[in-house]
Amino acid sequence: TSGSTLSFGDVPVTNRYYVDATRTDTYTQNGSQARPFKTIAATQAAIATAISGGLNPEVEPIYIILLSNISENVTLTTSHVYLIGQNGQIHQPIILTGNIIVQPTSGTLNSNHFSITGMEIVGGTNGKAIYVTGTSPLRLSLQDVWITANGNSGAGLYQDNSGTGTYTHGGPLKVSH
Repeated sequence: TSGSTLSFGDVPVTNRYYVDATRTDTYTQNGSQARPFKTIAATQAAIATAISGGLNPEVEPIYIILLSNISENVTLTTSHVYLIGQNGQIHQPIILTGNIIVQPTSGTLNSNHFSITGMEIVGGTNGKAIYVTGTSPLRLSLQDVWITANGNSGAGLYQDNSGTGTYTHGGPLKVSH
């Protein structure tokens, strides 16, 4: 009909959001692989909108898939939102330069699940590459992750979450300073 728009191959899957920081072309970002967001923050804003519209990450986990290296600090607060590098292996990882804070705002050990997979995380100078904090218990899975601390007082993985039962597990995992 007149004024209708047809879209093929660029409609985002409701639980998969793509990020490509290297894209310089002009397009309307929707999180699809064809029209990815350019920052993780933009992706998280879209996820918040989807959740307020009824998407339940505990029923249908949400994946943020990095298609390129990126420099950005990230805070993961929403349970069942998983951060994944497209290559998915330590030997050719997507590199995230910045710090990741994992801090659920509420919930239980059974509801607070987080995962970081297939990337190298290069922490900011004297920062915490991965910082697990807060008072709500959580489970963090690190799979195929290379963590690089940076600076004299930098930390690769720093965990001070006080939630009872909080744990971090993973493998293969490579830590360097």
